[in-house]
Amino acid sequence: MACYHCNNCINGKPWIIYGNEDGSVKNICGYLCSKRCPDITHYNYKHIQNKEDFTFNLIPIIPKKEELKLLSIDEICRMNNSQRTQYENHLDKMFEIDEENIKLYEEHMEIEKSYKEQELLSSSDEEEN
Repeated sequence: MACYHCNNCINGKPWIIYGNEDGSVKNICGYLCSKRCPDITHYNYKHIQNKEDFTFNLIPIIPKKEELKLLSIDEICRMNNSQRTQYENHLDKMFEIDEENIKLYEEHMEIEKSYKEQELLSSSDEEEN
């Protein structure tokens, strides 16, 4: 039998036996061919038919996707310089990832400023009464 990726002859058992959803099978000769084969990824490990040949965990560790963190003006004011720099770096990174985050941040800050203005107005009204 031949390797699906490199077409070299496989003597004995293939390194990985990969079953497609259509029922066809792909035999892969080694690790490098499995990494170079676009059809076979760690994310669809359920199609690997010879799981017993592997001593490692086939379930990949997927990095946690970082999400945009929007803090209130009060939270930002309570930060020290280091924390504020870290928050600003986070925002810069998120703005680079998706320009829509800039719009979300600007809308968030407008809402925060309007809340602050309302708080100031209501506190000044209470002081007058």
